[in-house]
Amino acid sequence: MFDASRTNPRISMPSSPDSPGIGVVQHAFVHDKQSRRVSESQVGINTVTCIVDETGNLTAGGRRLALGVFSHVYGMTYSYDLNQRRVSLTHPATIRPTATPQSYAYSPLAGFLTSTTDVFGQRIGFTYDSDARMTRVVRGQLTPDSVVETRSYDLLSRLVRRQETMGATVTHNDSLRYDRRDKIRKNALAGDTLVYTALGTLALTSSARGTESYATDALGLRRTGSGWLARGGRPTTYSYTSGSERLDRAVQVSAGELSHPVADTTYYLRDNDGALREELKARQFQTV
Repeated sequence: MFDASRTNPRISMPSSPDSPGIGVVQHAFVHDKQSRRVSESQVGINTVTCIVDETGNLTAGGRRLALGVFSHVYGMTYSYDLNQRRVSLTHPATIRPTATPQSYAYSPLAGFLTSTTDVFGQRIGFTYDSDARMTRVVRGQLTPDSVVETRSYDLLSRLVRRQETMGATVTHNDSLRYDRRDKIRKNALAGDTLVYTALGTLALTSSARGTESYATDALGLRRTGSGWLARGGRPTTYSYTSGSERLDRAVQVSAGELSHPVADTTYYLRDNDGALREELKARQFQTV
């Protein structure tokens, strides 16, 4: 459900399992005049607030859970530089009382993100080439258990090789091939194959783990999907905002299996210009 400004003010979902007999759970959202979310509440249970500055940067947000038994507050604080780039993220002391804020560093000339360090001191470094393409990612920054990812590109700046290693062990290895439409048609090393419709939409993927297929309408919009990626082979249906090509939600249909998801729904929330702002996932479970 959307209001006149194309923001989503409320989502209703059946409560499951529902031993207390709650029934339908209401999630309500409040947005400001710029369509930025300022609060989200599970009606009658908990509220999440978001505080943004004049340019739309999230500067603080917290969660308070009040069930009549206990109360829990988790707040985070953000800071930005003069170029509106995030430079720190402060977690509450419940995570690690002596921790310093998570930090972000940028290159002085181009402004690329060069590293981020979390509250536990784990650092991730990024390297770029002269064409501003990411060529190297180091998770752990050359410690014995560091994960090093290298990337290379063709003359059209398409990613063609991606390799991930941990020490001398190769953990991921991709070699990508493209068609004349610049769409990936094969991962030569992994044995993956992708097939597209005449309109260029993905119709089928095949890999060692199985096959996934999609059915599209006359406009090339994806309507259904099934296969191992579609959650265990169960079909998924897709719907769009009326009169547009904007994906509104994806719903996995009933599985009919005990203790397995019955209907998983992903809502795609957009701003006034149609840009995807957030994905909201709602999962329900079958009970007996």
